[in-house]
Amino acid sequence: MAGSSGILTRIKSVYFLESVAGGLVQPYYSFLSVINGVTGPLLGVVSSASVVIMDVVPYALRNLKSLYPSFGFIVAGIAWLGIALVSVNGVSLNLYLASLAGLGMASYAIQVMLEPVSRGRRGDVLGGITQYSRLGSLTATLVTGFIVGGNYDLNRIFATLTGLLYLASGVQTLNIKVSGAVTRTERVDFRLVLANSVFFYVWSLAWPLFPLLEVYKFHMNETNLAIISTIGGLSGIVGQRWANKLINTRPVLALFLGRSALAIYPLAYALSTNVYEVYLAYLAMALTSTTQPALLAVVYNRSQDVKRSLAQVYFWQGIASLLGSVTSSTVVWALTKGLNAQTMVSYVDVAMIVIATLRFVSSTLYVLLIKETRSGPSLSP
Repeated sequence: MAGSSGILTRIKSVYFLESVAGGLVQPYYSFLSVINGVTGPLLGVVSSASVVIMDVVPYALRNLKSLYPSFGFIVAGIAWLGIALVSVNGVSLNLYLASLAGLGMASYAIQVMLEPVSRGRRGDVLGGITQYSRLGSLTATLVTGFIVGGNYDLNRIFATLTGLLYLASGVQTLNIKVSGAVTRTERVDFRLVLANSVFFYVWSLAWPLFPLLEVYKFHMNETNLAIISTIGGLSGIVGQRWANKLINTRPVLALFLGRSALAIYPLAYALSTNVYEVYLAYLAMALTSTTQPALLAVVYNRSQDVKRSLAQVYFWQGIASLLGSVTSSTVVWALTKGLNAQTMVSYVDVAMIVIATLRFVSSTLYVLLIKETRSGPSLSP
């Protein structure tokens, strides 16, 4: 137990550092893309890139006997230093994708390592780490949003800080090696993959539409986004305790509740008439705080080879995210091409209402297709 405690302490500190680094820049990347005129399918790619790249990378690593999180953090750090030199607002997409690939390597290694140390207390361990991650993101986003405001040239400074923090995470994890036998015979949990992939396709439909409404309907700047992140972050911190208890006993139910509550956000963007009503909607983060730790708990409990199971689930949710995001951005671009901003906003509002409905409907697949399993095969003697 002492060894597990020491590992968890290190992981929590790494998650905090990583989240500070990501919070300095990544919450604004899609927003800045719209500011710079990115539209159509490319906006869909940019909006989903962080999920797609980080989710597809583990699939390429699933057969490796050893994983090294430090290597991924170092790759991400070098990439962000490169972005700072080129221009955050310019042609830096390739470097951004490289940074995401590095983070995908690091995150995958750490999540594989978390399975044995979270046995018997999934919610407490996974939820506790999520809290450190949320605190890091909240701290960084607050600083960035309120300092940058509408002066986007300052993002170069934060890109440099992001690179340095990722390098620091790499140094902190230099002697961490995640090893485990590779079975190569892990049967895919088809029901989990299906439910999760369908939901991610629907979930990602709204991703490229959020920045369009932020820019053309609500006329936001980074200060507004920082306020949204602050409200959501604080609400998530408040709600995490109940989420942890639910994940300990009913992870599938926790997953459903968190996913279904995600319908609130597109609905709020569509129906709100000002940015203050959008702020109010982010109090719902107290409900959606269950999503990622609950998904990990479900995968852990239902897997004999966690390394390969995570890779399978992540791969298909990444592909689904890309398809969903590109679908919606392309359709909206085709329907509104040549129209004025006000008319375009009306189309997007309708699309958001439809997407909100689909989010709730698709979230029911988790409880319809997946049975609760508190102790999976990996926990058996």
